[in-house]
Amino acid sequence: QRHQQCQHEHSNDASIEIPRLLSALDAIYSNQSTLNNANNNTREAADVYLQSFQRHPASWQCCDVLLSTHPPTQPFLPSYAYFFAAQTLHSKCRRAFDLRQISTNSTDSSGNSSSSSKQLLKEGMANHLTYFASQSGESNSINSRAVTTQLGMALCSLAVQIGWMTIVTDLTQSVDFGLDRKSSCENPNKMNVFVALEILKSLPEECRSDRLWLEEEQDGWRFSTALRENSKLVLDFIWHCLTHSTNNNMQSSIITHTSTQSTIQSQSQSQSQSQSIIPLEESALKCFHSWIRYIDIPPTLLEQTPLIQWVFFLLHGQGAIDKHQIHSRDNHENPIMTHNYTNVMDYHRGDTFELAADVLVELLGCYPSHVREHSNLISKLIPLCMTLASASHSPTPSIIHPLPDPPFQQALHDEDFDRQRAYCRIFTEMGESYMSLLTGYEDVNQAMLLDLVLACSAIEDHEISTITLHFWYRFVSSLEQIEPYEYRQHQIDNYTPQLLQLVSTCTSLLQFPTNVQALSTDNMDDILNQRFHVSETLVDLCRLLGGNAVLHTLGECLQRECKKQPQTVQQQLSQQSQPPSSSSQPQLALTQWNGIESILIGMVSISIYVPSDEADIIPFVMSMIPRLPPTIAQLRHTSHQLVGKYACWLDRHGEYLVPLLPYLADGLRMAAAVPANPNHKEEGTLCAGSAAVAIKELCEGCRSGFALGDSALDLYNGILSAQVLSLKDELEVLEGVCKAVSRQWKEEHSSIFDNNSVTHNGGPQMQQLQQKQQTYLTRIVGPIGTRLLALADPTNIGGGGPKQAVGEVERLTVVARYLTFPDDPINHPSPSEVESSSPSSTTAIPSTSRAKFLTDLMSQSWNALEHVLQKYPNDFALAEKFCRLHKHVLRGCGPNGYKPMLEPFQRQLVSFYNLSHLSPYLYAASVLISDYGSYDDNASTYGQLFLEMLNELSNSTFAFLSNTISNQFVYHPDVVEELFFLAGRMMTYCPQPLVLSPALLRSFVQCANVGMKLDHRDANRGTLIFLENLVGYGLTIESSSSPGTGGVKKEGAVTVEDPNVTAACKHAIENVFMSDGREIVFNLLQALMGKAPCYRVDSKYGSIAGILFKLTNLCKPLLIRWMQDALAEVSDNVKEDCLKEMSGFTNVRDDFFWSVQRFHDHCLRISRRLEG
Repeated sequence: QRHQQCQHEHSNDASIEIPRLLSALDAIYSNQSTLNNANNNTREAADVYLQSFQRHPASWQCCDVLLSTHPPTQPFLPSYAYFFAAQTLHSKCRRAFDLRQISTNSTDSSGNSSSSSKQLLKEGMANHLTYFASQSGESNSINSRAVTTQLGMALCSLAVQIGWMTIVTDLTQSVDFGLDRKSSCENPNKMNVFVALEILKSLPEECRSDRLWLEEEQDGWRFSTALRENSKLVLDFIWHCLTHSTNNNMQSSIITHTSTQSTIQSQSQSQSQSQSIIPLEESALKCFHSWIRYIDIPPTLLEQTPLIQWVFFLLHGQGAIDKHQIHSRDNHENPIMTHNYTNVMDYHRGDTFELAADVLVELLGCYPSHVREHSNLISKLIPLCMTLASASHSPTPSIIHPLPDPPFQQALHDEDFDRQRAYCRIFTEMGESYMSLLTGYEDVNQAMLLDLVLACSAIEDHEISTITLHFWYRFVSSLEQIEPYEYRQHQIDNYTPQLLQLVSTCTSLLQFPTNVQALSTDNMDDILNQRFHVSETLVDLCRLLGGNAVLHTLGECLQRECKKQPQTVQQQLSQQSQPPSSSSQPQLALTQWNGIESILIGMVSISIYVPSDEADIIPFVMSMIPRLPPTIAQLRHTSHQLVGKYACWLDRHGEYLVPLLPYLADGLRMAAAVPANPNHKEEGTLCAGSAAVAIKELCEGCRSGFALGDSALDLYNGILSAQVLSLKDELEVLEGVCKAVSRQWKEEHSSIFDNNSVTHNGGPQMQQLQQKQQTYLTRIVGPIGTRLLALADPTNIGGGGPKQAVGEVERLTVVARYLTFPDDPINHPSPSEVESSSPSSTTAIPSTSRAKFLTDLMSQSWNALEHVLQKYPNDFALAEKFCRLHKHVLRGCGPNGYKPMLEPFQRQLVSFYNLSHLSPYLYAASVLISDYGSYDDNASTYGQLFLEMLNELSNSTFAFLSNTISNQFVYHPDVVEELFFLAGRMMTYCPQPLVLSPALLRSFVQCANVGMKLDHRDANRGTLIFLENLVGYGLTIESSSSPGTGGVKKEGAVTVEDPNVTAACKHAIENVFMSDGREIVFNLLQALMGKAPCYRVDSKYGSIAGILFKLTNLCKPLLIRWMQDALAEVSDNVKEDCLKEMSGFTNVRDDFFWSVQRFHDHCLRISRRLEG
């Protein structure tokens, strides 16, 4: 209760506020409150208090007091108190608004000016940072490292805010290299190297942070420029820290220099001495990494710094260095390191090695080869990188101490996956950054780098090897972009050996692990995602090398995998030179299936690049598939996919299809099989689904001389009887059946007319075809109708439910979409039907046979569907599938063919919507308006019908949303979106009836004004679409009333309108905007200023900028006046700029949209500063 009462009341007296603060922190962090669920309310109140505290001016002083509470004067506070104080200072230093709290008054409580207050703040944070850094490694309860990090970032953020441009110089000059961490806190005027490196690491990060909110954006760029100018000083300082420390343990790890050569120290040094240098080197690496990543260091500085060799030195797993071995820069233009190294400790392990790899990866990525200024640096880096893989590429033998094997080869030999990952990252980043060299004209032994990346791709740990996949994608894309074509092909030929080797490597990456049955679902998902990306790599290679080359490489891999099988299996496979004579072939007793499956999935991925006349690899594979072990789910699933993807090949080689159909039929029955692993319950469903898709693809692809209609229909009837497939898989098979039967009808129909055996009244062969079609229809549609009638029976209570009804409607939809009838040359469409079709319509004119079939189908199922919907009126899925069925029937019949069903369906929509208020009915109504309104004659003919439908639907919706309308808008966003989408369609296709109904139009506009204020994306989108269409129609009316215009322009045509009707529409539009235009503009600008939800600023269709742009062209003087009122709270300069830009781009849409977006961004920046 105390926290709740005081959550927004804070005292400026730290002695009063700090006890409250500690109490709140204790409520949040203490174990007792964490484990006690009864204290949740207290913790929530404490959280609210702490958030309020962090924004209060008193938090500056309180945090300073907390951080000063420590020995020797006072005991330690809990560690979370120090961390919270440091975190609060960091967040406040990032926000310019919070820093104004210090400079609000000219003097602080001590009489100091605001500038001196910031100076005291800077000095205080530096002292806190020094103290907590000195506590690192001490045996106390505080988490000093986390506190040190937060304080370092806070000081750096403050430096950017106050423009402390000399921070780098000040830091480097204040460092005393003789101070260790412990003694540094006793010398407040000096700083040890650890604190300095921590601050220097955070400087670039904070300067470039997206969370840093400055008074002026230019301040950040000026500070970044200052850091770049000081980059040489920072690099020298890092090196100085490494070579000039007086720490005894550190000195013991540095090589001593003799007159002739560096001596190797004894390997029997104590472990504590050898590890003492690690914290310093880690700090140096982190700092170096940060400056490379965020600061554009001139490449000439990186060429000269010895830090580059030091990083490679660590990557070779060797020790530290002696400053005396570095040649003086004053005496040599291009100094190099000629000192030796020693294995002081194993740098292959631990954070030091990983940090060195991070630095090199960042360095390679930030300095790509396509920038000419980087050439000298790259010339230095390439040989150094190559020393990681081959000792023969050392540019200077004295730079790196020779090892028994190169580091990368040693990591592969030792199976050290941590080192392998680091070297893989390095070589992959090197390849991506130096892509222009790989594809360039100059021969620089590019094949060696490609071989290194290939070796990384072949690493056994797939998490490491898949790091290279993005490189291969970029490499293929770069080769494809080479011009001219002759040189591109020359480069492809040069790299063909590596690319073909990559194909073999991909087969290894595609393999399932041997323990796949024991994997969890999450691990399986990761493996499947990895396989997808590897398959994409094979597709990329096909674009370069061609499908035949990749397929033959996969075939060679398959032969090698077959040779790993037992001798009996090899003999069986060697006899597969011809298609199998029957489906009952002996099964192959495979001992290893993973390799074969990986090759098959590779063939699946490249199927579109394999020609249908391929005669070497695919016949062997198709003969092998029916003989594969049927119980291995992954292998069977891939085999099903392969059969489906090569449907076009099987169309040319029908003899191989005979044994595959029973194989697919058996796969469908696996849905009822019990999985070997309970975690993989979907294995049987997966196999059945892939078999269903394969059957569909075969029905689509087998076009010539091999009709699958009868076979597929028999198979489908068997599936229905067994009831083993899920609805999704069953619909796949049904779709294939419909396509196969339709193709069979078309071929038989064409053969009849090609033989000229049909008279104008039809012939015996045509009659036989029609009888056959009727038989097929009975077999396909009859069972659906029977089940629908049973579901529609009101007395049938337990014989199914809405889920089964949804399935039947979906089956009808598949039949309506994919079961087509051949065009009948005898019964051509009438001239009126041809003339009434829109020439711009993208839908072909439906044949009379198809339109008749669809109308008959709907008329026979009309009553059953109506009764089912009345039985389950509130089922959303059923309503959605019902409306989708009618949409596809309408598109299949065309507006003229659907005409007999239009008014009955419109009455059904209104009736069902009044019962349920489900949004699919509104969507179906908008489909009717758009499809019929696309034709000018239909728009005028059915405009009144659509208006009545819109009026009934909107009245029902407004009544539904009348109680606490704002809340109802949020609770039913789909209804709001579809209602306004429907009204927007009406304004686009049939605007006059709605415009000439002022009461209805005004209701929509007022409702849109409410919808714009609601924080819901869909509702907001619907209202903006409607308003933009409304203003757009106003512009159309305005242009039609201008002298010399022949009528209303609509969809590329000109429709001559009655001048009286046009005048009435114009008057109605004017009345709407005179009464509600001010509120519309006010709401739009509130959204732009961040005071109302804003989801669509400049979207292409339905946006704030789109509405304002059209209003500017429709009623510019009124809009300017409304905008001036809405921008009353904005500064005069911003208001003037906004009005000037928006009124100046009335004819240039893109420029107007850009000005609106810029105004919105400016308002957001101001809002963030005010809110902190």
